[in-house]
Amino acid sequence: MIKLKFTSLLFLIVVFSSIHAQENSWINYSQSYYKIPIFKKGVYRISYTQLVSAGINVTAINPLNVQIFIKGKELPIYIQGENDGVFNSSDYIEFIVDNLNADLDTKLFSNSIDQGNPYISMFSDTINCFLTWNNSTNNKRMEVETDVNFTNYTPLNYCIYEVNMVHKDQFSGGVLTTFGWSVPEYSSGEGYLGGNINYKQTRNYTLNTPFVYANGPDATLETRIYGRSRNMHKTRLQIENNLINDTTFNRYGGVEIKKSFSPNLLKNNTIVSYINLLENTNREDITAVSFTKITYPRTFNFGNQSEMWFQIPANNSAKDFVVIENFNPNNSTVRIYDLDAAKRIVVQPIAGTYRALIPNFNNGERRCLITSDFMIQNVSSITPVGGNSTRFVNYNELAQQINEPNYIIITHTKLLNAAQQYAQYRNDKGFKTLVLDIEQLYLQHAWGIRKHPYAIRAFILEMF
Repeated sequence: MIKLKFTSLLFLIVVFSSIHAQENSWINYSQSYYKIPIFKKGVYRISYTQLVSAGINVTAINPLNVQIFIKGKELPIYIQGENDGVFNSSDYIEFIVDNLNADLDTKLFSNSIDQGNPYISMFSDTINCFLTWNNSTNNKRMEVETDVNFTNYTPLNYCIYEVNMVHKDQFSGGVLTTFGWSVPEYSSGEGYLGGNINYKQTRNYTLNTPFVYANGPDATLETRIYGRSRNMHKTRLQIENNLINDTTFNRYGGVEIKKSFSPNLLKNNTIVSYINLLENTNREDITAVSFTKITYPRTFNFGNQSEMWFQIPANNSAKDFVVIENFNPNNSTVRIYDLDAAKRIVVQPIAGTYRALIPNFNNGERRCLITSDFMIQNVSSITPVGGNSTRFVNYNELAQQINEPNYIIITHTKLLNAAQQYAQYRNDKGFKTLVLDIEQLYLQHAWGIRKHPYAIRAFILEMF
């Protein structure tokens, strides 16, 4: 019976593996890798001193060969002084992290809408990026833009700004059985949600939406609402008492709503209301919200902030001239980064404003960040991915050496010796045993997110 169940499971794995990309395809097992924990988006720098302290022999590395990966993709980076082919003591590596969403959690759900909160991981607030180097001089880089000739350019009237209130008042176990227990699979609404909205109740959330450009394009409201009781739900969505949407859904299901509305409805502090409307004899109607996001046209008054993420609206100009007011550089150098075009753009301070030309490479919206040297973060640590080794363990190669392993042991680094002893015992009984370090699976198959269950699933999908 056990063998039959394993065979059936193996068949399902083979079927599913054809629709899953390998999460470790970015790894070159002949290269050295160092892991860098990240828990906050922004601009990061790695100094020459940090590289040396991590045990990296910088004298043997051409800076042009350096790469940084995050979420399985290579990041465009900037390396001060790299063109001379030598790491000097004043050189540094600079990179931007702009997406710490719970993308990997999404893979655990049958449908993406079932994921309760796409912005907060259920397992960790920390991800790892990975520093490595190869023999290429054509790795991804941020291009420096130095044009400050503003003649013949007209300033843009507005940017596109997003304010996202992510709710995390409770952790929802998703769909419940009639006994009140969570079902075993990852299910609808599982993850972090806001507080329950009960029968006939209204829940208001206030979002800070200042400096609206009223003559701009429509604003949008995005949200997810989940049922938290076993009945029909009818929820009304309002902005400042103006009807935006009525939606009906069932039981523990979820709905994602994205609606356009006039920016004239927005105030400096805008109230978004969720109202449970359903009437039933049981007087039961419980829902909860995972996020409330408003995207709207905003003037280039940045409200004395020291760092702002914004978007340039779609247009067909060669370069976009921006004049930013009320930005606080903390007495340090200001820069704009175009994340979509991988540009590092010089900003010129003039009469209390900050001016820049942002090249238009696709006529579409472009994500940008304005910040200053004061806000740049130093990485907290740089350590080899294999403990004492800078190489990832190549389990595919080990599996080939074993010749189709049929017994797999997954264990922790501290228990590897004992696991190897037990593996030898199983081998003596006729099995072909492969021992895996769970920490390696986290790094290779879960983007360095510790304790993420997708690491094991991704490995099995790859192997079988």
